[in-house]
Amino acid sequence: MKALAEFTMRGRRESILAALICTSLPLLFIVGAAVVGLTILRKGLSQGIVVFSWAILPALGWMIAASDPTPLLVLAGTTVLAGTLRSSVSWVNSLVVSLVLGFICGYALQWLVPEIIQELVHAGGQLIADMNMEQLKQLDEQQIELFLKQLMISMAAAAHVIFMLISLMLARYWQSALYNPGGFQQEFHGLRIPNKITLILVVIVILGGAVTPAISGWIPLITVPYALSGLALAHGLVHKKGLGRPWLVGLYVLLIMAMPYMYTTLVLVAMFDSIIDFRSKVRTTTQP
Repeated sequence: MKALAEFTMRGRRESILAALICTSLPLLFIVGAAVVGLTILRKGLSQGIVVFSWAILPALGWMIAASDPTPLLVLAGTTVLAGTLRSSVSWVNSLVVSLVLGFICGYALQWLVPEIIQELVHAGGQLIADMNMEQLKQLDEQQIELFLKQLMISMAAAAHVIFMLISLMLARYWQSALYNPGGFQQEFHGLRIPNKITLILVVIVILGGAVTPAISGWIPLITVPYALSGLALAHGLVHKKGLGRPWLVGLYVLLIMAMPYMYTTLVLVAMFDSIIDFRSKVRTTTQP
């Protein structure tokens, strides 16, 4: 991966070639978006837009030929996030912008692939019917359909935001590895969402959910920044206490094996961390 970053930074032609090839290949659009992100972070938005303008061609090809808007949305979103991170030098600002992009993605998906959204709504309706959820029995059919539609859209948007953030993190890691060793690790370990943002989002979900269940359907998207913040907290505490990589390996194994429970735990811990700031209360352990 570092070799690809070095190739990308040789010049504009190399950046365009790397972005084109990666975006053209299945499942490598995340790397292609990271190439654009690295160009923006290192060389500025004007240079990044040139690379983006070429990389968007295969992304449009995927949209037209395979009805797959994901490469296009991830590429565009990563470009915006990289520009935000470069100008603000703040991961918190980037995460807030990622939520805005998530809402835009949600509505874009309804317009670009409405049949897929409808299939997800149908599948979600079947799943909830099988689960026999008491909370939804209090709602009429129209409210349930609205909630399900918003929930499925939110989950699809959350997946796209996760791809964008992975691309952004990869771009920032490349930039750190090439020009500022250890910089990305320091940034990531210190990532913490301020309590004001947490309070605003909680109030929106609670009050909005009381007005219409559709607002509650956006919860999967809203939790994405907190899941990332929870991972950052875990990495930061492991590093601060000198516990070593096995602890992190165990964390990711648990995350894979018990995804719903671990994801929820990360989100809740990150929310408490935004208020308590666990890192400030843990002493650094000196390595022998």
